[in-house]
Amino acid sequence: MSSKFIPFECLEQVFINLSNNNKSTLFNCLLVNRSWCRQVVPILWSRPFSRLHWKPSSQLIQTYVSCMINEKFPNTDFETILSELSSSSSSSSKPLFNYAKYLRKLNYHELSIYVNVWYSINNQCKENDNNDFTKIDLITKEIGKFIIYHSNKIHEIYISKVYVFSNITDITTFPGATNSLSHIQRIKITGANHMLSNDIKNLSKFLIGLSKICTKIRDIEVYKFSESHYGLLNGLITLINSQQNLSKFVISCWNLNFDPLIPSLESQINSLKEIEFTKIRFNNSTIFKFLSSCHHLKKLSFQYCNGFFLENVDPIIKSSPINLKKLYLCDNDISSDILIKLLRNTKNTLSHLTLDERTTEKSSEIIETIVTYCPNLSFLDIRVLNADDILSLLFPLRKSNLKHLILNNVSTKDFSDNKKFSIIGKFLPKTLQNLGLIYWDFNLQSLKNFLENCDCPLKKLFLYIDNGLNDDHLDIITQYAKSNGTLKYLSFLFRSCGNDSIPSKEAVKKAQQFIPVIRGK
Repeated sequence: MSSKFIPFECLEQVFINLSNNNKSTLFNCLLVNRSWCRQVVPILWSRPFSRLHWKPSSQLIQTYVSCMINEKFPNTDFETILSELSSSSSSSSKPLFNYAKYLRKLNYHELSIYVNVWYSINNQCKENDNNDFTKIDLITKEIGKFIIYHSNKIHEIYISKVYVFSNITDITTFPGATNSLSHIQRIKITGANHMLSNDIKNLSKFLIGLSKICTKIRDIEVYKFSESHYGLLNGLITLINSQQNLSKFVISCWNLNFDPLIPSLESQINSLKEIEFTKIRFNNSTIFKFLSSCHHLKKLSFQYCNGFFLENVDPIIKSSPINLKKLYLCDNDISSDILIKLLRNTKNTLSHLTLDERTTEKSSEIIETIVTYCPNLSFLDIRVLNADDILSLLFPLRKSNLKHLILNNVSTKDFSDNKKFSIIGKFLPKTLQNLGLIYWDFNLQSLKNFLENCDCPLKKLFLYIDNGLNDDHLDIITQYAKSNGTLKYLSFLFRSCGNDSIPSKEAVKKAQQFIPVIRGK
């Protein structure tokens, strides 16, 4: 079928899928014809910084600068800087497209870093001095203004303090901000130890200004704030209060009193579905009282948090059953008894659980609680702190209906009991489809026995060991896939040794006859 007969909507979905999985192929689609080019360019330039995976390209900034030719700038200093650098720039011709208008994700952190790289390449000085830092900050600001003025629909925005010399700017005052920023769905704010009082003031103005422009933010993420950033509280509270349908709230490394935020979060109680806490200390029961009243909450995450005392957690334990779908509990100071009580109060709704197991006499009781009170659980990611007790931990899981299981060995000593490893396969749930074994040691015979003992329909297998899989390991897995018939995906720790690799390319190619997708990391 000729490409001109493919509906626009179908092509768009194909290009979006390529954008997520195969960017090089998507780029090649630019060359097919003008119609495809006009469809692909907006997708490629919607998140251009992210697509480079933190490999700053001066050409990306040069393209934006080229788009700014013929623009009139009120700031004559910026024009002077561009003219000084023009002799070193790779191109002064205007691009075919105004790429700025396609941008959907604006990350000021990335923009500043890329500008720094571009300036350093085009600058005649070998090292940047204070005057150069001022110029880099100005260029970042002017390109940001250009993007905001021309982009008609920015969906995501990330604001953070990048360099000591960079200044946080209230971008809601930029021309076109009212139109461009009114469509924001996600905002991420990151503080820093070297934030000046003026940075805090401008960031607070930005948050308050954004609250007047955009009321449809669904995702707010806040990172790294301390007592010296107290002035930001009012701005953050104002922003949260102004939203109509906030769905996700993430807060990390928050060294401020959390209580003032609670009333603003309560204003979103009917829409909040995901809440994540990282490196937070809870000094009272206020946050847990709030969580117990979030009846639409589907995902709750606590990582590296302190303050899980019974008097604090009691409200969420004694509340009516919480209807969570996903629960993450890792590296907190929660006791086994409180953990068990919390799991019991998730009656029947939990489908996804990530848990750091602890070496106590309650370990087996925790697993029994999971099996009994979480009958609909399909995904379990558990860190095993005492690998020697792995069989007693797995035994209750045999009765579960798990489809995805990740066993992450984080014990202080390597697990090298090949006899026990061989038996693990007998304890896996018969419903299991995806299995991840992270940092478990095994020899060839124990791996073979382990796979022979598996009576579940494994479709995906993740095996990570320090030395990686060799050709012999891969051959055993290939034989299993050949006889089993269900294994379609294998992921492992890949090791490169000059022109050679472990496992070898020949072994991988042979295995792909029976395992379609093989990926090394």
